[in-house]
Amino acid sequence: MNQNINDMIDCILHSNKEDFSVAFNSEIQDRINTNIIDQNVEISQNLLNDDQLTDEDEDQSIDEVNKNSTTYIFINSSDAKKFISISSRSW
Repeated sequence: MNQNINDMIDCILHSNKEDFSVAFNSEIQDRINTNIIDQNVEISQNLLNDDQLTDEDEDQSIDEVNKNSTTYIFINSSDAKKFISISSRSW
């Protein structure tokens, strides 16, 4: 068990409400922080995976452009950002 939970149990056994509240708040804050860190890591991994196109993905993108379509759906957000950046420089 972690220290906050041990402190909460000790406070219950000794009827110490104030210290229990402090330990409880610390445990909740630790769990929230851990959850936020995990979500940040997951989001970062997803963004990195979107930016790392394989040769196969690039070939697929070129094939989609060659279909004489009047619209294009970007495979990921980084492609759209690159397109906008290049387009704005050409004006």
